[in-house]
Amino acid sequence: MALIHHLLLAGSVTLLLGAGVRAAARLSEAPLERLVAGAVLAAVVAAVEALALGLLGLGATPGVLFAGAAVAWLAAWRLVPAAAAPLWRQAGGRWERLGPGGRLAVGALVGAGVAWTVWLVRWPAFDWDGLAYHIPEVVAWVHNGSPGSVLTIVPGYPYGAFPVANEVLLTWGSGIGRSFVWITIWPALLFALLGAAGWLGLRALRVPRLAAALAAGSLCAAPMATSYQLNGPNSDFPALVWLVVAGALGAAAVTRGRAGLFLPALLAAALSVGTKTTTAPLAGLLIVVLVVRLGGPLRHLGLPLALAAGGALVVGGTWYLRNLVDHGSPLWPFFSAPWGDPVPHLLGRPERFTFFQRPLETLARFGDDGYVKDTFLGALVALGGAIAAPLLVRRRSVLAGATATAVSVLLWTLAEDTGAPQAKSDFAGALYGSPRLLMAGVAVATLTLALATRDAGRRLAPALGALLAVVLGLNAVELFDLGFPATPTVWTPVAGAAAGAVVALIAARAPWRWLLRPAGVAIGALALGATGALAAHHLVERHARVGFSPRARYLDAELIALFVDGPAADRRPVFTTPIVTAMLAGDDLARRVAAIPQHEPCRAIEARARAGWVVVIKNINADLLFGPSTARRCTARWRSDYENAGLAIYDARSLAPAR
Repeated sequence: MALIHHLLLAGSVTLLLGAGVRAAARLSEAPLERLVAGAVLAAVVAAVEALALGLLGLGATPGVLFAGAAVAWLAAWRLVPAAAAPLWRQAGGRWERLGPGGRLAVGALVGAGVAWTVWLVRWPAFDWDGLAYHIPEVVAWVHNGSPGSVLTIVPGYPYGAFPVANEVLLTWGSGIGRSFVWITIWPALLFALLGAAGWLGLRALRVPRLAAALAAGSLCAAPMATSYQLNGPNSDFPALVWLVVAGALGAAAVTRGRAGLFLPALLAAALSVGTKTTTAPLAGLLIVVLVVRLGGPLRHLGLPLALAAGGALVVGGTWYLRNLVDHGSPLWPFFSAPWGDPVPHLLGRPERFTFFQRPLETLARFGDDGYVKDTFLGALVALGGAIAAPLLVRRRSVLAGATATAVSVLLWTLAEDTGAPQAKSDFAGALYGSPRLLMAGVAVATLTLALATRDAGRRLAPALGALLAVVLGLNAVELFDLGFPATPTVWTPVAGAAAGAVVALIAARAPWRWLLRPAGVAIGALALGATGALAAHHLVERHARVGFSPRARYLDAELIALFVDGPAADRRPVFTTPIVTAMLAGDDLARRVAAIPQHEPCRAIEARARAGWVVVIKNINADLLFGPSTARRCTARWRSDYENAGLAIYDARSLAPAR
């Protein structure tokens, strides 16, 4: 079954991307613009499909989702005229015009990306946020068939009210593939999209090739964006990627006279805001600027513009409208309205401070822990350089970029959990992740430096280009310094780059164009599906062998071993407290894993033990984080089937009083 599911997944991705690229050909004939816009359209269709089918409980049914992808492809084939030049022919022409050096560079980049992706699958590593709520949401939606439905994942912490467009996309792929493979490779796919969109947008703005490569590369290498939270389903990186995609398509729409690209730009901005609230200010500003700059041509888009606006409302606005109706504030649980629900206890705790409230203490804490040096030094250089750029290059575009960067930094200083707590505590971990909330501002800073390099003139351009190179170098050093399991050694992408360069040399002389034709694409999809099935085998065990982040200490290899090939290796459901251990769902996501409510009566917990397994996590300070729970009190007199310092496991045999 694993092979069938992954073949369906590869086929669904191919069909949706093919439909998106065909539709995008109506907006632009440039191949890279078609690919980037097509990826946006494919993602939106996947999300809307999962949400719509979820209303019927079918939002994670493999056959139904595959059928939906096939219908989308057929609709595009019947309703959208074919492009004058097929994409495979355009790609072949561009490849031949690159020359030996360009082919080697492209081959090396692709090879490095493939090697990194293989490494991710070999060593799947997920961090606190992924294990605590992103993955549990996805697994629960795969089981209930209703992506986007509100779930109780962590007691007292309303993760279900967060924007969840990215989790819906993860559920779409995981529901078809029925494994953790889609979750594992999704960051790599987004990484490729970030690089392509960064290059597209900068070149559309006439940034020189070298400066564009340095700027796009520095953003891709930023460890806070890509690997700080290991390799799992975090929301900061996807939100950044969709924001960059929106900006790139918007730049092409304005500078190249292709107003139709505003449609996928709007959808990409909606995906960004629907993934993470922190990108909303810049995404909103971008759309306003595009509307002003494009002006009249947008009024002639008619029905396509209305459809894009509707899709944007679904993927980007659903979560905010739901919070407004259910809780009285679109930004709940972060902000409450006087007439709505109050901010939850965990988000309104007195230990939370902004950078603006405690600037000196926060800077001292960052310095004491070496945090800036380890993960954010390159980003700081980019931010400082961008804000200072108007002093050297007096252009409106540079001043606008510097202003947007400064405003982004100001907004970050006013956000909760960006300031140091009064004492180190279990809440201090949020402080060290707070710079990730500024990554959208770092993207604007990088753009500003690239524009300054473009407009600086012969005297200053080399110095600004060197600054971009410094940012790239710092980010790359910090990235690989994260070490295992966040990143491979540098030799992994180097070996992949070498192999990719060799393939590029061979491809220059081989009859390879047939690989881009429909038959070649179909064969490639079959190969990827088979590879995905192999990757799914023992993925949970490989994850257990990675060794977990200290922030994810509640989940350990011993627990997974018990439920994979130990005494608890059956298909009975698992009920956990206070955190959902969704990896226990198994390689095929077949086992049901659910949370025990915080104040559930003992009789109900006993019923759970008779129906399956009860897991009580002991090595996190649950009372401090989530408030008192009944589970530990109820199980205190039970005999555990297994127990160590961090957890205890119970089932029906445990209900007799302990001796």
